[in-house]
Amino acid sequence: MKYILCRQLLPNCTIILTTRPSAKHTLRLNFQPQVDKHVEIIGFTEEERVKYITEVFNNEPELQGNFLTYMFLVPHIKSMMYIPLNCAIIAQVYYESQSSQGLAIPKTRTQLYKALTHSLLVRYMKESNHDYSSVLPENLNKKDLGMFKTLAKFAFDSYHKGKSRKVTFFKEDIPLDFAHFGLMNESTEMYASKGVEKTFSFLHLSLQEYLAAWHLANSYGIDFQIAYYGLALSTYTSLQHQYRNYSSCNKEESALLSSIENDRSSLVEPAIFLAGITGCRCQPEGCKNKWEIYLGQEGLEPTRMLVHSLYETQNPNIISCYFAGEDCRRDVVIGLGLHTAHTPYDCYALTYCLQHSLGQVNLDFYINDDDVLLVKIFVKGLIDHCSTTPSLALEHLRLWLLADSVEDVKTCLYHMTKAKFLRETKKIVIYSKSRSLNIAQTFLQSLIKLQHLEVHIDSPTSWEWLTAIKSLSDLRILHISSDEGCCLPQTDLSWPIKHKLTEVVLDIKYSSHDLCSSTDMLVYSLLKSVVLSKSSLIKKMVLPNITRDMMASVHNIIQHCPNLEMLDLKRSRLGYDGIIYICSALRYNTSLKYLVIDEDLQLPPSRITKQSLVQFITFASMERLSLPCKTTCTDFLLELNRILKDNRTLEGMKIQCGLFLPLSAGE
Repeated sequence: MKYILCRQLLPNCTIILTTRPSAKHTLRLNFQPQVDKHVEIIGFTEEERVKYITEVFNNEPELQGNFLTYMFLVPHIKSMMYIPLNCAIIAQVYYESQSSQGLAIPKTRTQLYKALTHSLLVRYMKESNHDYSSVLPENLNKKDLGMFKTLAKFAFDSYHKGKSRKVTFFKEDIPLDFAHFGLMNESTEMYASKGVEKTFSFLHLSLQEYLAAWHLANSYGIDFQIAYYGLALSTYTSLQHQYRNYSSCNKEESALLSSIENDRSSLVEPAIFLAGITGCRCQPEGCKNKWEIYLGQEGLEPTRMLVHSLYETQNPNIISCYFAGEDCRRDVVIGLGLHTAHTPYDCYALTYCLQHSLGQVNLDFYINDDDVLLVKIFVKGLIDHCSTTPSLALEHLRLWLLADSVEDVKTCLYHMTKAKFLRETKKIVIYSKSRSLNIAQTFLQSLIKLQHLEVHIDSPTSWEWLTAIKSLSDLRILHISSDEGCCLPQTDLSWPIKHKLTEVVLDIKYSSHDLCSSTDMLVYSLLKSVVLSKSSLIKKMVLPNITRDMMASVHNIIQHCPNLEMLDLKRSRLGYDGIIYICSALRYNTSLKYLVIDEDLQLPPSRITKQSLVQFITFASMERLSLPCKTTCTDFLLELNRILKDNRTLEGMKIQCGLFLPLSAGE
């Protein structure tokens, strides 16, 4: 198959048939750019799924209705059912869970295959006239348990046999003391070289993977389990060396891991089942949980394998340990094809994990034309999972409004306003196409606890969305950047007097002089009600791209910021006189500590006077002055040095210039 995929055999072949939806992800991951055409997974449609369920529960309409409700409430199980064999397995497990007391309805794949194993063991024991009152593997009698362990070991060994997994077996492959307990199929095949042969295979590849994981969980210690899991996890990361740690394993275990490390992708599914079977709990109880130490380390990205594993554990302690690991915050991406979540199962697993993340996560939403449905599924999962945890809040949400269809953006944002989990985030960064941003106004108004807002716009836009800021009573930090200027809103932008803003950054570029006056008006309109308030709290202000036409407005704004501690005038085009004029607004400021001026100040010596320089830098509380690399005028720096020596109030003040090296008084 590998040679076909790499076009070394049958180079014109363009169709791949598979029964595994995860194959699409594996193919793209392992064979890019060879797989560059089209991969299509064909199975049951929605109508065929419902028709099959109707026929299975034909005589029991109540059970049929309950099952359809179950499919709706557990969408990742539903997503598995477009594979006909999965559909049969899930229907059988559900039927038997309803007719057998004490058997829970499965919510995870591990629970599903555990229930399937239980069901098949019951059937086998019944047909073999054995006692089947309790037939979970661990409760079998000694003889049957020994044979089941042999079966599980066989599943593990054959899965990792040679350079690739083996799924079809001949009689000579089967151990002597062996019973398949109804978990394998027997069939008769005709071969040209062997004649008629009996062959064996597990009912489903996932069942073989589950049994391999059961063998791992029951025959190896926790050090080997973690090493095996880490080896599988290294499939999805560039930090492969970080995961290949066999030091705690014995010689035999290390040799086994070394023999399978070249086929790490085949370890992924058994490793996920391993997490589900063990719950990532340490054995024996009471010991320091090595799983918590491993999963809490920095650098473990929330790949789909890791997210699936955390969900399969159904262990909130492990999940919160991962998301709140030592000095690390996880970045979770929704959208963009092959990122953390790209199937309904991924979304459902991730939302469950976020429910127990304690907010220790940075979340990225990419709303583009390919991922609209995915975002809606994810948000629905958030609503389903997080309705019982109203205090949960994201620390940081990044929202990418990139879809060409405004209606798609509107639909996604509408669903997001229903998730309290999202509404209570404290920091949001929005990257937007201009047409999408005004649609976000309603969503912004719903962010009742927002303290930090950044908006980055990549094209000219209307600024009506700014009216949403009026409702953000807790907003403290506001950053706005635009590469192509702006169009002023028709409504008043003034905030209520009782604002809490402490930091304002307006980075609005424009490509023509005609936009200067509009930008000037925007800067002034946006800040006038804030800075003219006697209780102004603004401590940091970044006002780049200031021109001489805008000096009066900026001077007025700065003059009314008595608590200003930092002023950044990067990329300004004011000239020396303009800078002096702007700084004169700070004459009575007693709080300023840091002034950044990013402008060419290569002045002729005749323009440098002691009086102008004193006016330039003598602010009572000034601690640092940052000048650009272009400030190379020797006379200018020498005069600064003389002023620092003569003025005792400036002792200890830092000046950054040239290559931004600090200079203290007298240096």
